[in-house]
Amino acid sequence: TSVPSMPMDILFPINGVLQPDIDIRPGETQRWRVLAAGPHRFFKLQLDGHSLWQISQDGVPLARAREVQTLVLAPGQRAEFIIKGGPPGRYAFRALAYDQGHPGGPRPEKVLGTLVSGGEHMDGPLPGKLVQPPEIPEHARKVVNTRTITFEGNISTVPVQFFLDGKPFSGSRVDQTVLAGTTEEWLLVNKDVFQHPFHIHVNPFQVIEVNGKPTCDDSWWDTFALPPKGTAKLRMYFRPDVTGLTVYHCHILPHEDNGMMANILIYGDLPSGFGPSHEHGGGK
Repeated sequence: TSVPSMPMDILFPINGVLQPDIDIRPGETQRWRVLAAGPHRFFKLQLDGHSLWQISQDGVPLARAREVQTLVLAPGQRAEFIIKGGPPGRYAFRALAYDQGHPGGPRPEKVLGTLVSGGEHMDGPLPGKLVQPPEIPEHARKVVNTRTITFEGNISTVPVQFFLDGKPFSGSRVDQTVLAGTTEEWLLVNKDVFQHPFHIHVNPFQVIEVNGKPTCDDSWWDTFALPPKGTAKLRMYFRPDVTGLTVYHCHILPHEDNGMMANILIYGDLPSGFGPSHEHGGGK
């Protein structure tokens, strides 16, 4: 006799513990470092009754703390924020319902844990001005090349297929070549309804436009979720001290595993057969 299949609930432990209690004293300030380590779920974080004072993005500090009520982390993204314990009580730490573009609609809300405020009152400080964030060296601020990278997929096949610039990943192909020590602008075009989180190894970037509108944001990222059927323009400085072959890809695991990844060669001394005009790379 066949046993009917039962829907499996997806679990989201924090540091290996399912829905833990997290202790804090009223007025105490704590620094939380959060990594969205799941393979495909976005987390729209909210802590009931509390603000989140964000102080870094993807491991790079911000110039000033930013008070936010919710914070969205795509797979692979990291954020640090300060919280200040509220009055004694229990406060849910939630991943709110969030629409990543899947046909089934928004991913449902989940309670990730509970902040438990109790004990003697404290008066912890909240951050204001932080450290000076990184800057592109003055001699390298001129944009020397622009590229367009297109994200698209085919979900009608089994398995599904995803592409960058119309091609699935190949370990033997160099898709882009970049001169170390220079600055480029990349226009990322998302043709899908999915929010593809673009991730590039080695060099972080600034997001200067989303859907053609300036962001006026000096944050640095190494993972950024592209808007569905939209665009994002990035500015990247390729450090002169790091060269070699690396990758950029969608940070949703089933997407990168099914083709949405590409190779980039960052060169200093030009290898034989490669360069900005080589058929396997260069600006677009």
